[in-house]
Amino acid sequence: MLIIASLYVVTTKADDNEKLSLSGFVSGMQNFTITDVSKEWLNDYNLHNRFDILWTPNKNLTIEAGLRTRILTGNTISANPGMEDMIDADQGIIDMSFNISTGKSYIINSTIDRLYANYVIDKFEISLGRQRINWGISTAWNPNDIFNAYSFFDFDYIKRPGSDAVRFKYYPGNTSVIEFATAVDDKDNITSALYSRFAMLTADIQLSAGVYKSEDAFIGAGWSSYISGIGFKGEVSTFIPYKNKTDRDQIWIATVGTDYMFENSLSLTGEVMYQSNVAELKLGDGFLTARDIDVRSMSFSKISLFGSASYPATPLLNTSLSVMYFPDIKGFFINPSVEYSITDNWYLSAIAQYFSGEIEDRRTGVTMIFLRLKLNF
Repeated sequence: MLIIASLYVVTTKADDNEKLSLSGFVSGMQNFTITDVSKEWLNDYNLHNRFDILWTPNKNLTIEAGLRTRILTGNTISANPGMEDMIDADQGIIDMSFNISTGKSYIINSTIDRLYANYVIDKFEISLGRQRINWGISTAWNPNDIFNAYSFFDFDYIKRPGSDAVRFKYYPGNTSVIEFATAVDDKDNITSALYSRFAMLTADIQLSAGVYKSEDAFIGAGWSSYISGIGFKGEVSTFIPYKNKTDRDQIWIATVGTDYMFENSLSLTGEVMYQSNVAELKLGDGFLTARDIDVRSMSFSKISLFGSASYPATPLLNTSLSVMYFPDIKGFFINPSVEYSITDNWYLSAIAQYFSGEIEDRRTGVTMIFLRLKLNF
């Protein structure tokens, strides 16, 4: 509570200075993992803190930094001795993830996932450092998001990962932008692409092309539009190997989706993805863990279906339900959640994730239940 009180003091002082702002959150989340109700449940706890600092020394220059700190404890850590290396992993060219302390049943880790400068002059903009480059449009899967692919299941990582990159933007008009970005990862692989977004008739169109991780030529396209209040969007990408051609095939990935919000604020979303390359799933794999996500293989089935509904039952209580279906493994994912706003800044959430599928000719399933108390500041 002393830490939380100090955050309010620091935030107030930051707000007094228009050139400096501080935001973030503190959350505590209890997690139960159940494979068989009659057997032992895994019991874990995650104390999660985030600071986002934005400094604007003048009207042209902005510097942003983001620090994510987690204290992880519980059965999952004690049962997986190599988990501390997974938590400490940093895919950037500069290692900015630090295990402060580790033990048999706990890990304390801090990660700097934002640290970049952004300079704007007239219609030009340049960003240098660890930043998020998000070219995705779809809800569950983003084949155009070659810089920062992420897992839909990792709901507690709201800001999403960043890349060590340099990014140039040019705004030729009010509804168009041309970008060029280059990023380098911890294995010295280069991802570099040219991107353009513009309006055509009633739709926003985007086109992109470049190199993915020094191995594939990449070509992507996407669109989004609204017709009579109904949203339509989609993405398509192809990855053409020019290195290690004998070990890699050309891959096609495409998504198409729609969404609609009713007058009572009920929101519905549907999406379908096709991919020619399927992610391999074995018994014991952490289906719901924050494993490395490769945009070349984002699902376990050539066709994947997604649907979600969100409804504010009261002004303070929001409910949602997401489902996925993976025909190739006869698998499905169910994700109900409830969030209650205790005050303007305090939120209490209950979230469940259930997955069932045929893996290595065996039907397997896992249930995860999360209880989270969160303070935004």
